[in-house]
Amino acid sequence: HANSNRADKVFFAVDCATLSGDLLESELFGHVKGAFTGAHQDKAGIFRQADTGTVFLDEISNIGLDVQGKLLRFLETRELMPLGSTIHHKVDIRLIFATNRNLEEMVGEGTFRQDFYYRIHVYPILLPLLKERREDILPIAYHFLGQFSRRMNRSVNGFADDAVSRLTEYSWPGNVRQLRNVVERAVILCEKELIGLKELPLLSDISDIETLFDNTPATNEALKAVKAQIRQKAVARVECNFLTHALSGNDWNVTRAAKAVGMQRPNFQNMMKKHGITIPKHR
Repeated sequence: HANSNRADKVFFAVDCATLSGDLLESELFGHVKGAFTGAHQDKAGIFRQADTGTVFLDEISNIGLDVQGKLLRFLETRELMPLGSTIHHKVDIRLIFATNRNLEEMVGEGTFRQDFYYRIHVYPILLPLLKERREDILPIAYHFLGQFSRRMNRSVNGFADDAVSRLTEYSWPGNVRQLRNVVERAVILCEKELIGLKELPLLSDISDIETLFDNTPATNEALKAVKAQIRQKAVARVECNFLTHALSGNDWNVTRAAKAVGMQRPNFQNMMKKHGITIPKHR
């Protein structure tokens, strides 16, 4: 949605799943002082900052209908008006959208504007599921491995053969984001140069859950047992992710991590012990 002959100056990425309503509108279009509570000064939105550049909007299925309408008008006129302002600003940007949901189905449900859908459906690129392009799994895993190793100042530089087999054979229902989370946790847990099966416990848990899904219980008692097992494994997975993200986001300081998530330190430590999560020796 911009002049393809000019060179992009800047690139912005926005996760629409983390922002909504006025916050998202302010982030994209900007606002003037006093536009809403907390707007203590004028703010130029991302669209104005990215003039002659590119903006990537991820998870657009989370954008509300009202903001969808404003984005549609922006695409039609290439003009924006900051929140609380009466002045229009002309900008020239390229917009790239991404979603992991079926927008056509959302249009049918009335949760996504049909006119906005057809306006952004200019050059669609369908990215296959990770399990449908297994040749990409290892390159992506190594990309995340390098990223997290540098960020955490770790000397983890590869995957052992058994870990490679597990990574490439697994079905990855959560696609690239799940792979990213698994590699992040593996780097956190690994005390050697190579990540092995020991650092990939979640994949075993998830594989067990998938096996439970595939086996249909024959009796009501068996159904109750399977539901209990699925619940237990699913909760364990969520708790592990919860703990490791809280810790890595607070430089592995247990006190700060517990406070950040609203838990008492002893309770947080007990949950760490339950899942065998320890503080890495080298951070």
